[in-house]
Amino acid sequence: MRLKGEDVVMVSGSDEHGAPIEVEAIKRKITPRQLTNQYHRIFTRSIKQFNIQFDNYTRTESPVHKKFVQEFYRTLDKNGYVFKQNIILPYCENDKRFLPDRFVEGECPYCHYIPARGDQCTRPEGPDQSILRPRPQHTCNERISQLVLRPPQTFRPIEKVR
Repeated sequence: MRLKGEDVVMVSGSDEHGAPIEVEAIKRKITPRQLTNQYHRIFTRSIKQFNIQFDNYTRTESPVHKKFVQEFYRTLDKNGYVFKQNIILPYCENDKRFLPDRFVEGECPYCHYIPARGDQCTRPEGPDQSILRPRPQHTCNERISQLVLRPPQTFRPIEKVR
């Protein structure tokens, strides 16, 4: 668009959060921050080599990004798009932590795929960690239990976003 004379702002960045990053860091026996530092260097080098010009190429841990996300979240909250609710999440007794869907493996009760992850469901309703059977396991091979996570965890109401 810029080549066509359009006035555009091109913004992107290196993602430093999420289960895939944590999973890969665990495999490599390094911290998520060490992994994202490695990839950020690779990405910025590649961007320069391909002569890609961003107005802002940043990281999700940058102070500017954090401030933007916090202001955006406060706006959603102020306008009623955030609510509190108890939810049931997988919990690893061994690691003493709630588990992201990417860390939960089991058998899909629909297609019987093994090992299905909690984020692999392609049903219209979306992924559901609780559907995995016989008994889901954490990727560290420890069995997991289901515990209730209580507020202040907050969620956006889907019906307001659509």
